[in-house]
Amino acid sequence: MGFEETKIGDFLEQVVRVTPTLPAGGTVGALAGALAAALGEFVAALSLKKEAHLAFGQRLQALRDRLAVLRAQCLGTMDQDVEAYEALMRATRMPDATRAEKVRRGTALGEAWIGALSPPVSLAKCGLELLRISLELVRKGYPVARADAGVAAELAHACARAGLWIARANMHEIGDSPAIERQRDLLDVVRAETEYLFDRIKDEVG
Repeated sequence: MGFEETKIGDFLEQVVRVTPTLPAGGTVGALAGALAAALGEFVAALSLKKEAHLAFGQRLQALRDRLAVLRAQCLGTMDQDVEAYEALMRATRMPDATRAEKVRRGTALGEAWIGALSPPVSLAKCGLELLRISLELVRKGYPVARADAGVAAELAHACARAGLWIARANMHEIGDSPAIERQRDLLDVVRAETEYLFDRIKDEVG
């Protein structure tokens, strides 16, 4: 059963148990993104009901639709993160008594670490997009819901930062290569825009 069908209390119990198949940081970061998207959808829906925001109505509906996609994407990333972590655990358990086994285990570990990089990179990008949308909602959404949009931004920031931290840690295990250097450059851009947007949102919310 995927996380989309999991009760929040059950998920938190999984985190607390220190289960060997649950990458807690990645799944919790993705949950923060899903919560940010859901809260953003709430702000957009509430703003759509207010006549003063009808001029912005088309854009609000587009943001609401996109937030629904991002919410599903974050929940999907939780599942992907678990799958990648399980592949990594399988690789670490492979025998390495003989030279051939050592080679196979080394190859499997390398591939597993690269696979484990994809979910947190996706998470960082998702958090960044959620911050962009949060800024719009803070500025143009229903004023009474500005604090809610600010909370969504806090959660989006946590999502992006979680993805950045975990991706960096995984890159350390993989080692240097041209592909990894390109990923580092990408994450540097994501980090810079993440912090810039978050500062803008804090200024707007006051």
